Amino acid sequence: MTLLVRFAAEPGTPRAVIDALLDEDTIWKAGADWVVARLETDVASLPLTEGVRAEILCDHVDDFIPAASVCAPGAYHSHAKLKDDMRALADIAPDICSFETIGQSVEGRGIFALRLGGQMPGANAALVTGCHHAREWISVEAPFHLARTLVERRADPLVASLLENGDTWIVPMLNPDGHEFSRTCDRFWRKNRQVNGDGSIGVDLSRNYAVGWDASLASTVPASSRFRGAAPFSEPETQAIAALFSRMIDETGRPFVGILSYHAFSQVILHPWSCTGASNRGLDGQLVRQFAADMLDRLNEAGPRVYGLSCGTDPGRIGGEIGDWAYETYGTFCFTVELPPEPDSPAGFLLPAEEIGSVVDQAVPAAIHHLKELFALRRNDLAAVAE
Repeated sequence: MTLLVRFAAEPGTPRAVIDALLDEDTIWKAGADWVVARLETDVASLPLTEGVRAEILCDHVDDFIPAASVCAPGAYHSHAKLKDDMRALADIAPDICSFETIGQSVEGRGIFALRLGGQMPGANAALVTGCHHAREWISVEAPFHLARTLVERRADPLVASLLENGDTWIVPMLNPDGHEFSRTCDRFWRKNRQVNGDGSIGVDLSRNYAVGWDASLASTVPASSRFRGAAPFSEPETQAIAALFSRMIDETGRPFVGILSYHAFSQVILHPWSCTGASNRGLDGQLVRQFAADMLDRLNEAGPRVYGLSCGTDPGRIGGEIGDWAYETYGTFCFTVELPPEPDSPAGFLLPAEEIGSVVDQAVPAAIHHLKELFALRRNDLAAVAE
């Protein structure tokens, strides 16, 4: 029997008590005092202890898997279909959109990007990413649909202004090997497909960036689903992001002003610092929080789903992710958008394909407004943050 269970710590009980009950690879999502885990067990054998409550959210998780897999070819993008659709967007509007391959994955698949705008010399640039984690299929769709909206609505005054005054790079599928493995072999696969020194497979790309790389939840165990890799930027996929930053500096003299990194699931916007839980360590956290709160308002105005706001995900535990690295290294404002469903949803990573449209319809307008605000940042704003 496969159960989805929410474990909640009672007042006065630290979350570490829950962590001690579970293998980390069973954890779907976690908060400050709760964990949702997928367990191969029956109700009578649930791991319990004093100070911890358990609620069964679903007792037939595997029923979701066939439906998600069947929908994948038609509704969710494969790597090959994504390449075709991205090329098609570039062909529609070659004056404002170009298709590029910014790197190669472990298994040799292309890491594709669309560059939109960039017409004004010295314009601010922003990066939008998806699919650091293979099983988060919806995180591919939000950035792709953002790109499609910018192309298809390029005559709209707001979109036209973004394309004229900003330079937007969109990388919908950073982890193509893991994503393909998730589609064809193991729906819940998280990492890339690196062969580790002990013969195990995979590095967690969202634990492979340099800042906070040694944080406690960035595992040193290669078989772990959260393995941080042999070294920061050990993986070609994260190296592609670092190289893109270097390229922007070479071309324009400065890095990306902002990043939107799409993940799933939880319906929350995260901002630095994930590796400490602090919102103002060293750099100007006030402006970052202002941007995050504004994007939250835009998301919730678009409805119907309600998003929340958080600094990181679990203070002092999450490290090696793109936001903290870009913020500390370059002063780049980075916001992680955890797309639906809600954290205790029994669907979890298996968001039904028929919900893709409503998810992206809510996410894209907020992203467009966020890009507008990023592109309007003055140079002295950025200089103050970077000092």
